[in-house]
Amino acid sequence: ATGGAVSLVLDAPFSRVGTDRRAFLQSYGLPERERDMTAQAIIDVRRAYDILVERDDVDPARLGYVGHSWGASTGSTLAAVDERPAALILIAPRPSWTGFLATSDDGWVAGARALVGAEKFDVYLEVMAPFDAMAIADQLDGERIYLQYGTIDEVVPPDVAQELIEAVPDATLSTYEAEHALDDAATADRAAWLVERLGLGPISPETLATVGLPDE
Repeated sequence: ATGGAVSLVLDAPFSRVGTDRRAFLQSYGLPERERDMTAQAIIDVRRAYDILVERDDVDPARLGYVGHSWGASTGSTLAAVDERPAALILIAPRPSWTGFLATSDDGWVAGARALVGAEKFDVYLEVMAPFDAMAIADQLDGERIYLQYGTIDEVVPPDVAQELIEAVPDATLSTYEAEHALDDAATADRAAWLVERLGLGPISPETLATVGLPDE
């Protein structure tokens, strides 16, 4: 806002309150519900752009997107289906959620597979695979994308992140000696990239100092 941008911040379907809440994240036994919820999140962002471009103070040629973790993965799918955002910042996106589940030896993954049964778990992987960033990487315009990753991120380790980095070689990339939420330097770099790409006014260090990390 201090740089002249108009922002619309959305609650994901699983984090809403009341009757609009769709708490179907990691619905291993009901994958169609999670598929529909994930699709709805992408539709919500596209409808948000519809709202923004109706405003007289918004330039439709200078739309952006910022998402962290799950929101970054959502942003990768958004980038494949909507040409309107000129700048998309994807903070620590997982290249493949279903690939992680299929190969992980984490105890909770094994527990989830045992709970629903191998057959249903494999159906979940099949249903959700189209939302993986790697599944649509060849449709991504790297010129619009800024990837940020942490080198000590235990959620998306560097060797995993490298899959998407190599799949979208034209994307801008920054790495930080930081965990999954990254750090203040990443926040400042995001702001600077948006200022440049969207033609915003300067954002002061004092303003950036008030911005928390995504996981906060």
